[in-house]
Amino acid sequence: MFAFSFWKALRLGYTEGMVEIITDYGFCAGVKRAIGKLREASRDSREVYLTHPLLHNREENGKLLKETGAKLLTPDCQPGKNAVLVFSAHGHRKEDEEKYGGCFTLVDATCPVILAREKQIPPLPEGARGFLLGKAGHPETLHFLSLFPDFQLLTPDENGRSIIQGLPPLKKGFFFVPQTTVSPSTAESFKAILSAKGPCLFSLPVCPLYSRRLGQVLSFFQGKDPSAYALVVVGDALSSNANELLSGALKAYPSLLGTIALKKEGIDPSFLKRRIVLASATSASEAEVLALKEELEKAQSRDFM
Repeated sequence: MFAFSFWKALRLGYTEGMVEIITDYGFCAGVKRAIGKLREASRDSREVYLTHPLLHNREENGKLLKETGAKLLTPDCQPGKNAVLVFSAHGHRKEDEEKYGGCFTLVDATCPVILAREKQIPPLPEGARGFLLGKAGHPETLHFLSLFPDFQLLTPDENGRSIIQGLPPLKKGFFFVPQTTVSPSTAESFKAILSAKGPCLFSLPVCPLYSRRLGQVLSFFQGKDPSAYALVVVGDALSSNANELLSGALKAYPSLLGTIALKKEGIDPSFLKRRIVLASATSASEAEVLALKEELEKAQSRDFM
């Protein structure tokens, strides 16, 4: 049995440890800051509410609500006199500040990267058009459009592309802002399509940490056979960051097996037949990444027995 396990592992190219983390891992600074804001707000025993889950990670959100005693705001909530309302890391609509400001002490946990990007956007020149490339209904999208209502939303799909094709020439030019977690390649492709209509006067990059982690994934597979690997993006399937990280990897390496998961139970057993590598979404904690690595290593060890 030992000989079979050894030769099976050797044939598949496994080494000691088997599961490898190939990106930086753990929460980004924006998520850490938002969690800190929530914990700080809950320390003085006041009622604490959230308009939206703090981050796109249901496991962590559940833990945070239990730890802090915070509650999601619902229409039937009757907050006390000194209640606190914490806005999520993704941003919030400007009108929400006016709506809730008279009832709560407001705490803004919006990611500093999102806030910094907004401050860089100059006024639109007369006749120029502004475009936001983002997911409809996403908190960051709603946040941006409430601050820049003159911008038009383009969804990063065929519908967004068809809208651009139907636009008249953009003779006065355009501003282009992608949502922070849109993949760099998607952002560049949409910018190029718009540029065929007219000159780009101003644009912003996506989140630098997301770009870094995607770059780490793509660099890892250079010179390797992707079909021998299985990529697990550690994150919640609802996370835009996790989905863009996976889609960016699969677009570059179609023969790569890939999925998004926080637990071993969410991963198809076929992944255990390949060399597993982990990439961390920015909304996955360091503990979640390390725990999944250990789970998968144990599962592969059993598979070799």
